[in-house]
Amino acid sequence: MLRSDNGGDYSSNEFNEFCAKYGIKRQFMIPYTPHQNGVAERKNRIIMGMARCMLDNLPKFLWGEAVSIAIYILNRYPIKVIHSKTPFEAWSGRKPNISHPRVFGCEAFSYIISEKRKKLNQRAKKCIFVGYDSQHRGYRLYSPSYKAMLVSRDVKFNELTDDSTSKEDVVDLKDSSVAPS
Repeated sequence: MLRSDNGGDYSSNEFNEFCAKYGIKRQFMIPYTPHQNGVAERKNRIIMGMARCMLDNLPKFLWGEAVSIAIYILNRYPIKVIHSKTPFEAWSGRKPNISHPRVFGCEAFSYIISEKRKKLNQRAKKCIFVGYDSQHRGYRLYSPSYKAMLVSRDVKFNELTDDSTSKEDVVDLKDSSVAPS
């Protein structure tokens, strides 16, 4: 069964046909009564709270990236309801790789391959880490100078630790042991 609000998000003919084809029953809430779907509303509040914290010193247009990484983190965190498994593990049947998390919004330097630069040009592009790419084994980065998003697997991070000293780490995602799951 799929419970949703009465908004237009899930009311297309194509989606209705999909649900009918796979035997998914639909249940709609009464408009303007979010308390009828308390579990989903509570999870939305948790996700948005995490996103607000991550966006503290960053531009608000990165809110979608913050929400995405909040969900990424929550899906890799064990929960009691599914016997202390992670949602990722319950869905895929395998434990998630958690060796690669980075601080959202930290300074990141994306390596520029030699074919795309001249001899005396910079070897790295300064960016902001904003998440993990779902299509490729790479990190999602925002380049303020180019005002563009990019995906890179060869990244050097500059994360701040609790004692405000920088911690630098080079990660090469060609090594699958540190690649995002």
